[in-house]
Amino acid sequence: MSYVTSLFARKMVAAAGDGPDAAALLASIGIDADAPWDPKAMIPAGAYYTMLERLGESYSAVDLLLSSPFHWLPDAMPDDPSVQAWIRRCSDRPALKAVVERERLALSA
Repeated sequence: MSYVTSLFARKMVAAAGDGPDAAALLASIGIDADAPWDPKAMIPAGAYYTMLERLGESYSAVDLLLSSPFHWLPDAMPDDPSVQAWIRRCSDRPALKAVVERERLALSA
């Protein structure tokens, strides 16, 4: 089983802004939102990806920035089904589809 530092989870929740319930998201992966940040605290990667899915219910700049590399370099996409589902949801955004089409047309001209 692989693990992710709790700092990633805290940063992702903080970057999502005021929309999601930060304390509830962190509690869902065993992190006390009021506790000091501990770089040595590790969480199971699966729990982290599940939390990302929950964050994925709303779309933010974080989703755009973190999913973008996988749209252009799909071979680098992690094998985790939760991550792949999140990337697909990000790909289905109308604005992203418009950009991809515009780039495709520009490259073919």
